[in-house]
Amino acid sequence: LKELLFQAEGLCEELNRKNVHAMIIAGDMNIFAFMMRYVPFAGRKDLVCSCKSEHNEFRRVMHRNEFQDPFKNSNGTHQSLPGKLDWIFVNSAFACKRCEMERRSKPAEKQPSDHLYSFVELVASAPASQTHM
Repeated sequence: LKELLFQAEGLCEELNRKNVHAMIIAGDMNIFAFMMRYVPFAGRKDLVCSCKSEHNEFRRVMHRNEFQDPFKNSNGTHQSLPGKLDWIFVNSAFACKRCEMERRSKPAEKQPSDHLYSFVELVASAPASQTHM
């Protein structure tokens, strides 16, 4: 988790340094509902869980860098794994008009992907410099 958070902080710093107003960060971030990592155990690797919630830690890092998650506290985005693996973050250049996540309505083997799609409709916000004129 530390490496992932370090990478997220670095990405946000780089993007904010470029002073680009409109920014969207989206993708499969592999964030689990509970900390789940492979660890060596008896000569093999086993998936273990702890009670530390990765998605809350990740969301805090992104909020600290002024990115918002239009889905707030949404359910998981994978057919069988717990947690929110797929994310969309936007900065203040956007307001979210609508966000949708595919429902688990078909058996996993009939879905085109093991991930559920996430969709947002964004509306451009006026830059802060234009709203105070």
